[in-house]
Amino acid sequence: MYPLPLVRRVKIFWSSLKSWLSENFPEALKTLNKGVSEAQIQSAEDDLGFKLPLPTKLLYRFCNGQLPLSEHHHENMRMAHLGIIGGYVFYDHLINVHLSPLEQIVEETKEFYREFYDQGVFNMTNLIIVATSWYRPKTFFLNCSDDQLYVGTINLQDGEMLPCVPKSLIRPTNTDMPQDGLLLWLEEHLRRLQNGMIKIRMLKTSRYISLFPEASPSCTSAMTNGVKVRLSKDFLII
Repeated sequence: MYPLPLVRRVKIFWSSLKSWLSENFPEALKTLNKGVSEAQIQSAEDDLGFKLPLPTKLLYRFCNGQLPLSEHHHENMRMAHLGIIGGYVFYDHLINVHLSPLEQIVEETKEFYREFYDQGVFNMTNLIIVATSWYRPKTFFLNCSDDQLYVGTINLQDGEMLPCVPKSLIRPTNTDMPQDGLLLWLEEHLRRLQNGMIKIRMLKTSRYISLFPEASPSCTSAMTNGVKVRLSKDFLII
C-alpha cells in the first residue's frame, strides 16, 4: 500500500528524532505514542469525510503524535512545555506546540469547523489541525487537498494562514516518494535540532525546544552601548 522508499524515509525520520530526543530531551520522548493501525486511520478519514495525505498516514502508522490533554490540570501543566515541535517565549507570551494524536486531530478539527462554519471562512476546505500549543493559541493546519502545511496567524478568524513549506517541494502525486507539507516540515525541524540551529532552553525549572534560531543567517547579534543584542526569527518556515 505504501511505497517502500517512503516507508524507509518515514522510519528513518522517527528513528532519528527519537534518538535525538533520547540524548537531549528524554522528557519529551516519553510523551510519544505508539503508531496507529490502518483501521484507525480509515476510521479517522470516515469521521473527517476526506482522505489524509499518504505521507501523513505513514507518519501516524509509526507514531501517533504525543499524549493528548489530560483531565488533570497539574498533569497538563507538567507536560505543557514538552511539545516536540517546540515554541518560543518573549515577555509573557509563551508558545509550545505539540504534535497531536490522531483522535485529537479528528476531535479538534470537527470543533474548529463548528466554530467557524457560520463565518464561511473555512468552508469547503479539507483542513485538519495537526499540532497545537497548550499555552497561548498557535495552530498548524494540514490541507489535505493540496498537501500544504499552514500555521495560523493572529488573524486566523479571518482565514489568514502562512504556508510553512515552499509549494515547489510538495509532491502529492509522486508514486515512489510522495511528500506533503507535514513530512517536509518535520524533517527540516529535525535537521535544525541536529545541527544546533535550534536548541533546548530553560524556562524557570522546565526545559523546552526553543524555535528562536541560534546561528546565522537566521540569527544576528550586535553590541549597542555595551549591551549585546541578538535578533532571531521566531518560527520555522522552510
